[in-house]
Amino acid sequence: MVNFFLFILGAIVGSFLGMLTYRLPLGLALTGRSKCTRCKKTIEWRDNIPIFGYFLLGGRCRSCKKPFGIRYPLIELISALSFVVVGYFAQNLWEGFFLIAFTSISLALLVIDLEHKILPDILILLLGVLVFLFILTLPSPQIFTHLLSGFGAFLFFLAIYLLTRGRGMGFGDVKLSFVLGMFLGYPNTILWLFLAFVSGALVGVILLILGRAGFKHELAFGPYLLAAAWVTYFWGNAILNKYAQVAF
Repeated sequence: MVNFFLFILGAIVGSFLGMLTYRLPLGLALTGRSKCTRCKKTIEWRDNIPIFGYFLLGGRCRSCKKPFGIRYPLIELISALSFVVVGYFAQNLWEGFFLIAFTSISLALLVIDLEHKILPDILILLLGVLVFLFILTLPSPQIFTHLLSGFGAFLFFLAIYLLTRGRGMGFGDVKLSFVLGMFLGYPNTILWLFLAFVSGALVGVILLILGRAGFKHELAFGPYLLAAAWVTYFWGNAILNKYAQVAF
């Protein structure tokens, strides 16, 4: 029953995130009913039911029959499944609330960076405030370790940014690295960096092989940072323990 509730809640939040990630980069108002981008007709509430509304309409506008695309139901489904994972791993109510908020903001950043190659400052700031409040609930030595990990990640990414003159990554990635490093602490920050760079490199190679990108093609790195941080938080200890068993 809890998982079902979290799935529905995640789908509802995902519906909001679909709207937010479309309007925010374009500077559109975040209030008001959704409309079809072609015929400008307001989408009825029954057609806005997360995930199911898309399939009930056959993925098309009820008025003009223009395809909506898979974007919105995909965001809703990913959000819903992410909330279920949070419910499985959260050890208490406070951690659950924090991880739901963290997941929601992270998903918004991931989608916007994929589509527009930008990481809005307002979302990074919200994520940073949220993470800082969370680590304040940790024992004092851990707070210092998490802050130090954040500064370490920031300096590492800043060095890359300066050495490549912004061609290796954007400054939004530099700011985001501080927040995610502060979130994960040590030694998980090391694993997070490894997963982010390896996954980014693998996807880059695959795109090159498929002819979907060239050596001068700009790839958004934020999604790999965010996805790797999420994986590291939930499965990082298990991965590190497995590595220690194999290595030693």
